[in-house]
Amino acid sequence: MATGMTFDIQNPTGTVLAPSYAVGTFGEDAKAMTDRLHDYNAATLGVSLPSYLVGKEYIMIANNNRDNAAFAIDVTIAQHSLVYLLIDNRLGDNDNTTPPNFSTYMKWVAEDLWLPVSLNGNQVGNPAFADVVGLDEGADGSVNQYSSVYLKIFPAGTFTLNEFGEAGRNMYGVVVAGIPEPSPVALALLGGGALLMLSRRRRTG
Repeated sequence: MATGMTFDIQNPTGTVLAPSYAVGTFGEDAKAMTDRLHDYNAATLGVSLPSYLVGKEYIMIANNNRDNAAFAIDVTIAQHSLVYLLIDNRLGDNDNTTPPNFSTYMKWVAEDLWLPVSLNGNQVGNPAFADVVGLDEGADGSVNQYSSVYLKIFPAGTFTLNEFGEAGRNMYGVVVAGIPEPSPVALALLGGGALLMLSRRRRTG
C-alpha cells in the first residue's frame, strides 16, 4: 500500500486493527506496515524525523514479509526520484545501536549501491552512522527500534526492491521524493507526486 490508498490494517490472523486507514504522506505517527500498528517517530527528543522524508510519499509493506525469501515489489514512478529505504538497524547482527549489517541479509542493498544518508543524526550521536527514524512498535508514543536511511536515485519508470530476509526484525520502509526537472540543482529540491503504482511479485530463478 502507498500514499493515497485506503485499506484495513489487519494482523496476520485477519483481525482488523485499523479500519479504512488512509495512507497519507510520511511523518510523525504515520503507520509503517500493512499488518501492524507500528508508527514512525522521531528517534529521540533531539533527533527529529529527517526533513527530507517528511511530507513525501511512502510505501507500507506487511511485516510478515520480512522473512519471505522470494519477496519482491515493483515500484513505478512518474519522474526522476530519490528513493529512500528505512532498514532495521538490527539486521544481520541484532544491534540497534549500529547500522544494519548486509553481509548475510539484503545483500542487494550494497550490491546495487544504495548509499547511507548522514544529514540529520542518529540516536547514538555518531556522525559516521546513517540517519535514523524511530519505530514505535506499540503505537503508544515510545520508540522501540531504529531504522537507518539509505538512498538511491531512479529515473522515471519501474524498479524492483527485493527481500529483507530475517525473521524477528521489522520489515523495511520505502519513501519516494520526486526530483523537479529539468533543474540541475534538483537533488537539493525534493518534491512529491512520484508514486504511481506498486505491485508485489514473486521472483523466479
